[in-house]
Amino acid sequence: MSEDFVKVSDTKDIQPSQMKAVEVGGEIICVVDVEGKYYAIDNTCTHEGGPLADGTLEGYEVERSWHGSKFDVKTGEVTNPPASAPEQAYEVKVEGNNILVKKRIITIEQEQEEQKQPAASSVYEITLLEKQKFEGTDTMSFKFSKQNEQQEVEQGNGKKSWIITQDNMPFLI
Repeated sequence: MSEDFVKVSDTKDIQPSQMKAVEVGGEIICVVDVEGKYYAIDNTCTHEGGPLADGTLEGYEVERSWHGSKFDVKTGEVTNPPASAPEQAYEVKVEGNNILVKKRIITIEQEQEEQKQPAASSVYEITLLEKQKFEGTDTMSFKFSKQNEQQEVEQGNGKKSWIITQDNMPFLI
C-alpha cells in the first residue's frame, strides 16, 4: 500500500449501487460502488452542505435529496443544479478486498487560493421592493429583487412578483 493511499473500507462493506461516507486526512469522502468499480468524491454538497452519501445513486450520478443537485461520481462535475460548483474527485484503487483512496495533498498556494474564493452560500443581496400587511391578520407579503438574477413569477391575479428563496426557486408567499 502506497503512502499516498489510505484504506477506507473493505469491498464487502460497500455493495453495488451503494455509497459510504469515510474520513481521509480530515476530509469526509463519499465512496461509491458502481457495478464493482469504486469512485470517491467529497461528501459535502457544494450547494447547501448536505451529505451526499445520504442521497441516492443512479448509474454514475449521486443526487442530494435536499434540493436535487446531482454530481458525476467519476469526475465530481455537477450534472443537475442548483449546485454549480463541482465536488473534488479522488483517485481510488482496490488491493485485494481493501478500498484505497488517494489523500488530497494541498499546497500552501492552493490553500491560500481556496481561502480567497467565497464558499458556496445561500446568502443573496436583495432589495425590498414592497411590503404589504393584510389587516386583521398576522400575514405580510414581501416582494424582493435580487441583483443580477431576478426571477419573475406570475401570480393568479395577473400581477408579477419578484420572489427569491434560498435554493433560487420561485416561491409565492
